[in-house]
Amino acid sequence: MDDAQSTAATRILHAVLSSGGRALDDLTLTADDFDLVEHEAIYSAMLEMRAAGRTVSQEALSLRLPKHADTIWSLDSAYAASVSVDHYAEILSHKSLVRRLRAVGAGLSGLDTTMSPDELVEYARGKVDAAVGAQATRPVEFMPELWDEALQPDVEGTVGSFLPSPWPAFDAATGGFRRGGLYIFGARPGVGKTVVALNIAMKLGNFGTVAYSSLEMGRDELTRRAIAAHADVDIEAIERRTLNQQQVAMVAASRRTFQSRVAIDDRAHMVGPAHVRQFARTVSRRGELSAIIVDYLQLMDVRGNADRRAKVTDFSRQLKVLAKDLNVPVIALSQLNRDSEKRMDKRPLISELRESGSIEQDADMVVLLSREEQQFGEEIILDIAKYRQGAQAVVTLGWRGDRARIDDYSPAGYANS
Repeated sequence: MDDAQSTAATRILHAVLSSGGRALDDLTLTADDFDLVEHEAIYSAMLEMRAAGRTVSQEALSLRLPKHADTIWSLDSAYAASVSVDHYAEILSHKSLVRRLRAVGAGLSGLDTTMSPDELVEYARGKVDAAVGAQATRPVEFMPELWDEALQPDVEGTVGSFLPSPWPAFDAATGGFRRGGLYIFGARPGVGKTVVALNIAMKLGNFGTVAYSSLEMGRDELTRRAIAAHADVDIEAIERRTLNQQQVAMVAASRRTFQSRVAIDDRAHMVGPAHVRQFARTVSRRGELSAIIVDYLQLMDVRGNADRRAKVTDFSRQLKVLAKDLNVPVIALSQLNRDSEKRMDKRPLISELRESGSIEQDADMVVLLSREEQQFGEEIILDIAKYRQGAQAVVTLGWRGDRARIDDYSPAGYANS
């Protein structure tokens, strides 16, 4: 331990003693930040005494830690009463961070070589995050102190911790997408899961970056669908390169106004939660992350002998943890089993989520998709079968599959179930 670190540690301990323990209330240090085991033990005892409402004194500390009594009593008059505790806490915190990162570096030399490259990168990032995160303990703040911050104006277009969907009717029923929430959109093949996810991604990409993990469709195909949706041009004409002059002009005009920051990872082989997390972290380095989208859950896979049900159960739980860790909504698509096709009423049920009963438990919201033909066009039904923060509801939107678009009817276009 260098002289600066030793001085900082002893002066912090002296400041705590001089204040009877009150100085601890303004410190965010932990006992682990002290390099010497003796200092760590003394500071830990101080924290415990303060938490118990006891005055931190040399007498009490010496009785509690008799083998460290000499050090405790040496703090009595070693330093002047006016100690810049914040200054020394900053020194100690910095030295502690350097020590932790060095320990991470040493530990990485023994990595498991059977891990995939993506798993190795995510493991290393996790260790670094843990080392840095240990320094990020917030001071205790009570609600009156948070009052003004909580009432700061929202980012334009957002409401509190919620981000808007592309559809006012959906937002009227749900408030939008809450940061830290896991949202499951389930449907049978061909109903329009990817179109739903793409429309959501394009909207949320206006409030930050979106990490879109597409395990089913390539990024060029997704981008062509985004062009069709934004330019309001027939997707088939784009796919076949048969745009007429008017459509070419519409696509060119759309290009000038399209600003949604959606990044697509279209790797499809052995993609698991670690890959999704790694990609999301990479995207976040290009700008603040607003959402993560996974298309779709049952296509994820990792090496191992566990059965599919156990794997999907683990995937859904890890996506929930990812949402909380990165404080963004995670929108994951999920297939449904064929049970709905056997009923007269083709509307899907939440019990028909494929391969895992835990998806419903982990999700903050489960939305089941179906389509219905109407006299003036086709509709897509968003059945909000579970909503942890609100009521169930059914939202009806306009389906425009030829444009890869879903259009809102009206802000009041939903019914409570």
